[in-house]
Amino acid sequence: MREKIFISYEKYGILINQLVEKIKRSEEYESIKYIYGVTRGGLPIAVHLSHYLGVPFLDQIIFLSKDNFTINSGNILIVDDICDTGRTLEKYKNFKTATLFYKKRASVIPDFYVEVVEKWQIFPWEIRDEIPNRKE
Repeated sequence: MREKIFISYEKYGILINQLVEKIKRSEEYESIKYIYGVTRGGLPIAVHLSHYLGVPFLDQIIFLSKDNFTINSGNILIVDDICDTGRTLEKYKNFKTATLFYKKRASVIPDFYVEVVEKWQIFPWEIRDEIPNRKE
């Protein structure tokens, strides 16, 4: 069984603030015109970033083909909760990416992340099957 790290909403707030500050201090900040959250894990984080950065939230990205997008991919920040293997973010190689966590084993490195981790991270909104194990 994997060792799990349970993140409280308080810790999540700290992580979001750290991610916001990293993005604001970057050279890329001014070029970010939209934020898109990868379905499920990235959605809550993307909504928070949209509010805190004052950047519109996209509810979808229309792909014309594998490498051709309907809008300028350089202006969109793709958000997920964690870059674990990197497979999800590989799909967005033409975009800027942001996650709260990054694992060194991943095939890609997000442009923005807060912490390098090795253990399984459980977010406060992930309650199914986890409540009996939660130790906050």
